[in-house]
Amino acid sequence: MAVEMAATEYGVQSLTQAEIERFLQAEESAGLRDTSIKRYRSDLLKLQEYLGPEGDICHNTLKAWQSDMSSKGYAARTIRARVATVNRYLAFHNRMELCQEPLFQKIEPEARLTQAEYRRLLQTAKVQGKKREELLLRLLAETGFPLQSIEQITVETVRLAEIPLEGKRHTGTICLPKPLRHALLRYIESQQILEGPVFVTHKGKPMSRANITHELQKVARAAGIPQEKGSPRCLQKLCQVKPYRAVAEERADAEPAALHTAPSSRKARKPAFR
Repeated sequence: MAVEMAATEYGVQSLTQAEIERFLQAEESAGLRDTSIKRYRSDLLKLQEYLGPEGDICHNTLKAWQSDMSSKGYAARTIRARVATVNRYLAFHNRMELCQEPLFQKIEPEARLTQAEYRRLLQTAKVQGKKREELLLRLLAETGFPLQSIEQITVETVRLAEIPLEGKRHTGTICLPKPLRHALLRYIESQQILEGPVFVTHKGKPMSRANITHELQKVARAAGIPQEKGSPRCLQKLCQVKPYRAVAEERADAEPAALHTAPSSRKARKPAFR
């Protein structure tokens, strides 16, 4: 009943394809650049996808959408930009009461993950026995791997040591550092993964961006680190700050050393890692 009363008080604004195009045409006539028009269209279509075919923008829509994007690991800057686009769309329709934020709000700097915090994340994952999460942490921090291509981390590509990237924003290949590749191969062997994606849910389905973000933030909370610092984006930025080889040398565990000093009784298993 309270939700219905709120909807009645504030009303709703539809988000049809025709209305989106009418808004964009008005912006284009006002002199907006083609790149901005393209971004506005993309932002509005993202909200349309979230709402569903019959969805309307109501009083709490932008708040809920913002929370949904945050839970899926989108950067604060991206979320704010998308909300600003929708606010502009609402202003065009004279529905300012449905706006979530001012049109031009200052963007606060994003959280930064330090090397010490990264080592703590690794150590926490290791102590908790979360090998999958530990490897995800390393993959993101040591290579900056884009989550859009996470399904390309397969048994076959890990054995080749080169991961192809698929997507509009990322192309080419990423070469796995040797210690990380060996750790992935050990994980594949221990989990008895014969083929296909390496990072899967407990039900055997490939992990989504939201799955990965949720699990890494759980590790961050357990490590006593703000959960926003456990996001894939923060880990990827760590790779940009310091080359992955240097990061790998500072890892909390000692798997690379163990790999090179393994007892002779394990040599028979080594071909499985090639």
